[in-house]
Parts: sequence; structure tokens; C-alpha cells
Amino acid sequence: MSLLIGFLPFLAFAVLASYGQVLAGLLAATAIATGAMLRSRSLRWLEAGSVGLFAALALCALLAPVPPPASVVRLAVNGGLAAIVLLSLAVGRPFTLPYAREQAPREIWTHPVFLAVNRRITLVWALAFAVMALADALPIAAPSLAGLFPLVLQAMALAAALSFTVWYPKHVRRRATPAGRA
Repeated sequence: MSLLIGFLPFLAFAVLASYGQVLAGLLAATAIATGAMLRSRSLRWLEAGSVGLFAALALCALLAPVPPPASVVRLAVNGGLAAIVLLSLAVGRPFTLPYAREQAPREIWTHPVFLAVNRRITLVWALAFAVMALADALPIAAPSLAGLFPLVLQAMALAAALSFTVWYPKHVRRRATPAGRA
């Protein structure tokens, strides 16, 4: 559930931006991300990165002489999200780790398999966010690709990452369980 809370700023931004309220979306996302970060018991990559990302984009939008197009801001949001997730991997603290620890007993938190599962899930999310950024870039680079295709591509990327997040830990547990044990 708290992973979903971590994604609320992105949902708020997407909804408001879809109604042409890009700056309002950035400001709302900054406020929601800040609230989520302050509510969290520990500093998490997703919440902290979201605060920085949305605050920086809101500041750029406020200071820009001309409001940036929603398509460019969406690309920056999804590209920034991919960067946050990749950075968490690069420093060896996959962004999924604190959320997974909420579901797992403390004694496995440092187990190599638990850590590997989180690295793989984080990598899948990074790929999904990169695909979403690519889907945002397509209509900018080739306006003829605007329309339903980028939205479908983004929905598929999110669905794939979410499905993998649910499926993969169960798959690893099943493989680790000796035959005949439930």
C-alpha cells in the first residue's frame, strides 16, 4: 500500500496535466510527495526523489518566460522517475527495498535472495519508466505518433511492472520451497 502512496504525486500530476493544468499538477505533486516523505518512517528514494523532481520542475515552470508544453513536462517527469529508480540501483539501495521490508520478516532483509529480488523488481520498474518516457518522446519527435499509441504503451509498461512486482517474489518463493512443502 505504501508503494501506491509513493506513486500518488505522479497520479496527481497526470490527472491535472491531462486537464491542461501543468503547473498546478507540479505544485500538487510536490505537496503530495512532501507529505508522503514526511509521513514515512524512513527516507525513501521514491518520496525524496519525487519531492526533488517535482519541486525542480515546478520552479522551472514558474521561472520560464513561456509555460512549458505538457508533453515536455510529462517527458521530464517520466524520465526523472526512471533516473530516480536507476540511481537507487546504482547506489545499491533499490527503491523497492523499504516497501518489501514492510511485507517481509526482519530476518530476511539482508538475505542475498531478498536483495536480488528487489534489484530485479527495481530494474523492471526502471525499464517501465524508461518506456513511459520514450512514449512521451515519440509524439514530440514525430507528431504523427500522437494519440492513443503512446498512452497504450505507457499503460502496458505500468501493467507489466506491476504484474512482475506481484508475480516475481511468489515465483522465487515457489522455486525455493522444496517439493511437497506448501
